[in-house]
Amino acid sequence: MFNLEKLRMVLVNAYENSKYYNNLFSSAEFDPYQFSSTAELLKIPFTDKSILRSNKEQILSRSIPKEKLLYVTTGGTSGIPVEVYYTKGRERTRELVFMTDLWKRAGYKKGDRIARLRGTVVTPKGSNSYFRYEPVKNRLYLSTYDLYEENLPFVL
Repeated sequence: MFNLEKLRMVLVNAYENSKYYNNLFSSAEFDPYQFSSTAELLKIPFTDKSILRSNKEQILSRSIPKEKLLYVTTGGTSGIPVEVYYTKGRERTRELVFMTDLWKRAGYKKGDRIARLRGTVVTPKGSNSYFRYEPVKNRLYLSTYDLYEENLPFVL
């Protein structure tokens, strides 16, 4: 019951503060104020990456000032990166906590070596490297765009 109430609060917030979700819910005849079952979510059309890209400004919440938002992009591992906004300071921390919890469930311990596949890997200026290594976190970031057999000697 608690989770349904929290989800209802998120849906009401989206309806009240996002032009995109207000229009989407209205056109789907979905009333977030009356939400009581996850089955009702089937009324809402699926939102894919192309919809996110073409409606990014309308999706933004009117309740959060622009100066409190951080513009980021996804890695683009499935093709074209998606541009999104985080609330400065909060979502990045939540994401890290979430990811660390998932890694722990898979057996990760702090300090273990990690190889992360990313769409784009930012490397130091002047570098033509296909990877970036963070020694403090013991993480190797690899660009999925550059993982070709001929590049493997540069990564391994």
